[in-house]
Amino acid sequence: MMKSIVSAVIGFLVCAGVYAQDFSLQMLHSSIPTNLRGLSPVDDSVVWVCGSNGHVGKSTNGGASWKWMRPDGLPKADFRDVEAFDENRAVIMAAGFPAVILYTNNGGESWTQVFRSNDSAVFLDAMDFWNEDEGVCIGDWIDGKPYTLYTNNGGKTWQLMGDTKFKPLTEKTASFAASGTCVRVFEIGVYKGFIQAISSGTKHGLLVADFDSKSKLFEYEFKVIPYQASTPSQGIFSLCINPDTTIWVAGGDYAKPTLGYFAVMKKNETFLVPESNVSGYRSCIEAFTYDNAPMVIACGSNGADITTLKQITWKTISQVPLNTAIKTKKGNTVFLTGQQGTIYKLVAE
Repeated sequence: MMKSIVSAVIGFLVCAGVYAQDFSLQMLHSSIPTNLRGLSPVDDSVVWVCGSNGHVGKSTNGGASWKWMRPDGLPKADFRDVEAFDENRAVIMAAGFPAVILYTNNGGESWTQVFRSNDSAVFLDAMDFWNEDEGVCIGDWIDGKPYTLYTNNGGKTWQLMGDTKFKPLTEKTASFAASGTCVRVFEIGVYKGFIQAISSGTKHGLLVADFDSKSKLFEYEFKVIPYQASTPSQGIFSLCINPDTTIWVAGGDYAKPTLGYFAVMKKNETFLVPESNVSGYRSCIEAFTYDNAPMVIACGSNGADITTLKQITWKTISQVPLNTAIKTKKGNTVFLTGQQGTIYKLVAE
């Protein structure tokens, strides 16, 4: 089953066309002492964000105004990801020391702790959901095996998933919790799974996980990416799956903002590295549609680039420091977050 899942999800669409549309970033908010990495825009009105120093923010009017909150007892929590379903229900994830997941159903007025680990080996990286009930939260690997939490009730409870078939990797393996996008779920027919960008020593690649409905476990397969890294600050930080099921990955070196990496996985399960590259380290890559045209945006500490799928030609649209760019669940508006509480919206000029 795994091979059929991999082949199906990793399709590639050959396109031809021209890049014509200009884009810019509209500032929505700034000047909050938090580095915002978590972002979940439900639609054009409801947007949730979260970040360092225990900060969580919510807008119900498309970013015109924001409500800021700090869940009790976690003033120093580094919230790296958020998954929101509407203006009332959301799940937030604190990376580690302790690793915590919180749930709210009243718009953030109160939060319930639904997962906690004080184990120093547990470091949570990102979440993604197939629907309003089922989702995964992945962390850095432990003892050479994936650390995967699963929920089937919208994040109210989580269980640690096991797998006895996967051969442990011998080198220390981790993901980059830079934007909540080092894991993406997919669903093809009756099959569902997720893809996780990981670094294992000097190897970088994708973990493709297929959910076995009979055993209720994930089956894992590691696919190496031909990306050479010499320091721990280098690697694959983010991935996205386009509507045509092409997998795009982005990263680089967060210690060297001008060093970026971008590649596309084709149907034959090899990576294409186009001549046009992103203009620096990119912590997030996201697919969206504008005017019925499929596009991709990538952002990082020295700005944001954008390209169409019709012709892969990256164009820099901003040089402001950014962490995350996410499309609305309902619609195609792209919101972005960065340092010092900065929040933006992608607009066409």
